[in-house]
Amino acid sequence: MTLGLLIKNFILSVLSPVGYLLIALAVVFFLVGIVRFMFSAGDVEKRKEGRTMMIYGIIGLFVMVSVWGLVNLLSNTFNLDDRLPDDLPSFGNNARPYDTFNDPDAATHPFDPNAI
Repeated sequence: MTLGLLIKNFILSVLSPVGYLLIALAVVFFLVGIVRFMFSAGDVEKRKEGRTMMIYGIIGLFVMVSVWGLVNLLSNTFNLDDRLPDDLPSFGNNARPYDTFNDPDAATHPFDPNAI
């Protein structure tokens, strides 16, 4: 397994779900703030606490969605995609069965690592 594929698998399997979890937590934080604000009509301190939670929830959602949008904007602007370069380091002896950089038939070779 190449280092690039290992990093890509880590990002897809660990970091992507963490991002979704953080967005869900920000939404829950915002909703809890709304509930605290609505059900504490007589207590000024609890209303202030609920208002603060709503503001922090909105700021958290804004930051996360903005970063996601900026990453997608830059990725599309510079035509970045999921293809990996052929000259990444690899682990083990069988990670790259042939040299794709110098092989003129690499695109038609049955062990093409980019065909995964």
